[in-house]
Amino acid sequence: MPRSARRHTGLYDRDVMKRQRRRSLGRAPFLVVAYDIADARRLRRVRRTVMGFGAPAQESVFHCRLWPEELMRLQAALALIIDHSADTVRYYPLCEADVNHLKIDGIAQCIDFSGYIVV
Repeated sequence: MPRSARRHTGLYDRDVMKRQRRRSLGRAPFLVVAYDIADARRLRRVRRTVMGFGAPAQESVFHCRLWPEELMRLQAALALIIDHSADTVRYYPLCEADVNHLKIDGIAQCIDFSGYIVV
């Protein structure tokens, strides 16, 4: 069905409104992504890929705020890169209470995701 036909039937508007409503209900869930990659070339590719979804916390640890469909895209992209018999990627979801009580010692700083808009 062409987009113009969907607009007339209300399907297009309903889909857009549903997505906007879901996004406006709150922030995307917080996730810690950690990986251990055996090969230097794959390590660089994994790091570049995860950088597109979050902010580095350490060498192989990233803080991300991802909606479920974004998480699926990240997992699919990483599945094509890693060697499943030698590499590991872990996804740790954190609830807002845990994120609010995050403690960091040393020179690292906590990433503030409040100003980010995912397009």
